[in-house]
Amino acid sequence: MWLVDCGDIDNIISFLPSKKVKGVLLTHTHFDHIYGLNDLFAIYPDCCVFTNIYGREGLLSAKKNLSLFHEKPFIFNKKEKIFVIEDGIEVNIGFTSAKAFFTPGHSESCISYIVNDYLFSGDSYISGIKVVTNLLGSNKSEAASSAKLIESMALNKVLCSGHGEMTKI
Repeated sequence: MWLVDCGDIDNIISFLPSKKVKGVLLTHTHFDHIYGLNDLFAIYPDCCVFTNIYGREGLLSAKKNLSLFHEKPFIFNKKEKIFVIEDGIEVNIGFTSAKAFFTPGHSESCISYIVNDYLFSGDSYISGIKVVTNLLGSNKSEAASSAKLIESMALNKVLCSGHGEMTKI
């Protein structure tokens, strides 16, 4: 089993199979999408995390992942389990693959993934909501370009954004 992002694992742990979570595809490394990683890796130590170079930096910096401004700053404690991927790569996730394409704007670390008939956009595209671009590492122009790319890639797919309901575009 693979996960996309990892916030509060307490809400999903009962749905996860014992000793079967293989990895996490990160859509970006803002705190609300990563803060459950250390807890997840305590249960599934053989897991791995896929992100880009900016995501790696975010996992290892409370300032870059914005957790510095929360009660408990977060630093990922399994640096050796971070796999840096390139734009356009296909990640083998066992039964199928996830095609990664970089969608910066909300964050430099933003990656969207296509897995079969699903597109996971994280916070790069949330249907009906303007992308937040006033945070560290955000870029309004890149966000607009990424939104157009996601819209074109999402045709005939179920869009799973980082917040809200799944939608069809």
